[in-house]
Amino acid sequence: MPEDHDEDDSTTPGLPRLVCLILFGTPSLEGLLRIILANDNRWETQRQLMVDRTTNINTISALILPTTAAFLTTSGPTDITNWSHTLPYVCLLTGSAFTTLSLVSGLGVLAFLNTLQARTVREMLQNKRKFFGRITLLMMPFLCLFMSGLVLVIGSVSAVWFGNSTWAKTVVTTAFALFIFMIFMIFDSLSVN
Repeated sequence: MPEDHDEDDSTTPGLPRLVCLILFGTPSLEGLLRIILANDNRWETQRQLMVDRTTNINTISALILPTTAAFLTTSGPTDITNWSHTLPYVCLLTGSAFTTLSLVSGLGVLAFLNTLQARTVREMLQNKRKFFGRITLLMMPFLCLFMSGLVLVIGSVSAVWFGNSTWAKTVVTTAFALFIFMIFMIFDSLSVN
């Protein structure tokens, strides 16, 4: 990780801080700008960090696609879940679509990041339209994968709820409540300075 992580004393609030951490690996645009203006190899290290993150997201997306395809094309062996009900099936289809979007946009981000130079980022920071477009491009793989995961979890929970097992409904509802609590805790911990 670049050394600027320790030096960044920005007071960037909640959501923008979270977006910067996910996209750039720095808690603020100021931290990224310091890395760009440093004119040493920290920019290359930072760019490689973003490439590695996008590669990981693409790998996860590539693993999710065949799994959801298997759920869509086979019926469950027990009555614990009902995957053929409309809601779980639509959630699986939607999750597959979001995963495909994550994978395709991730490939676009990798092509963009592999040609990205510090000079280009400086120019991008000066032009709000270009900045918004590039930020949207950088966010797409993560956001699509996040939406895919959320929709697939909802589909899994609903498949159990449409099934015929009371103990499974209890376990899955408890696990889903813990999942939601965990997401809130992660977002809350990232938004604290």
